[in-house]
Amino acid sequence: MSTSLVVMQPTSLCNLNCSYCYVPGRLQKGNMTDETLAHFFRVLFDSDLAAQCRLLWHAGEPMAAGLPFYRRMLDIQGRHNHTGRPIDHWIQTNGTLIDDDWCEFFRQHRVRVSLSLDGPAFLHDQHRRDWSGRGSFARVLRGVEALKRWQIEFQVLSVVTADTLDFAAEYFAFFLDHGIEWWGFNIEELNVQTRSSSLVRREDRADWQDLEQRYKRFVATLFALWKQHYRDIHIRELSQVYELVNEKAKNPRVHRVSEEQVGMDVLNVKKNGDVTTFSPELIEGNDGDPDAFVLGNVSQIRSFGELKETVKYRTMEAEIRSGVERCRRSCAYFDFCGGGHLSAKYFENGTFDCTETDYCRLHRQAMVDVILDDLASAPA
Repeated sequence: MSTSLVVMQPTSLCNLNCSYCYVPGRLQKGNMTDETLAHFFRVLFDSDLAAQCRLLWHAGEPMAAGLPFYRRMLDIQGRHNHTGRPIDHWIQTNGTLIDDDWCEFFRQHRVRVSLSLDGPAFLHDQHRRDWSGRGSFARVLRGVEALKRWQIEFQVLSVVTADTLDFAAEYFAFFLDHGIEWWGFNIEELNVQTRSSSLVRREDRADWQDLEQRYKRFVATLFALWKQHYRDIHIRELSQVYELVNEKAKNPRVHRVSEEQVGMDVLNVKKNGDVTTFSPELIEGNDGDPDAFVLGNVSQIRSFGELKETVKYRTMEAEIRSGVERCRRSCAYFDFCGGGHLSAKYFENGTFDCTETDYCRLHRQAMVDVILDDLASAPA
């Protein structure tokens, strides 16, 4: 087994009510218990995982769990880590709670920080608001300034909605002007919580062509600007496609393999200790069953490897493999995608055994078209 990423949910509580969030129970107080943490680390260090494991604290606002939680967590980890295996800790935060105390903790324990930030205020505050309806932009920027003051490196993840598409230049300029050296962007997806997305048109396809063209213009503008500043800025999605194109020019057999399609390469642990794998978005189940994808609980297993022997895991894996093979046979973009984004497949089509989604038509196919067209038109 070669698990490299474990997504941990310390709490479902969140001080924001972002319009596209897939996590339910964001007003429910309560953290992962010390007992659950102990069970998790017992299983982690007894399992045949990667030599160096990444723990990503996520799903809810992880900083809402409080500093005492993380200090206890590190103590519990230390008590179970008998061989001194290195563990990288990441935190995916909305940034509104970052202050000097948190920055001191991040620096002392080498916790890596990823911030959720959707660009300039007029874009960010449309969707990332608190429970009173107030935008969170100013509070996030205070967190950014604190990280800079403590000289803590951080990266940014943003969500692109239909509202973002007409403001690519402003979006790029914002990150450039604020010295953001690494960012990635996800597009708004369907999920078990929202059941809607401004970029998914499953019911009405009439305006799909317009949406696709707007997305292509957005990516084309980003790519043109990024090429002027590529030494200063890394944009995850553009860099991945650009690098893959270059690799395929040297070896046509090269293709993308997504870690979320490989069972147990990504583990997701809910605050109650329930474990899922494949896509992190599956941790909340489906419309009818919140435990639809739960394979077990850390309090009841000896190793993560035994979860692969469950009927549920084998059923999911077979369905996922079938869908990937269908993509391989039918899609000209397969090498750049690897078979689709699993949560998009499931929440758009109701199954993993399918091919195209609106997610892949935009975030894979349209993006590849733009970058290939740009490279083809470049002077020799």
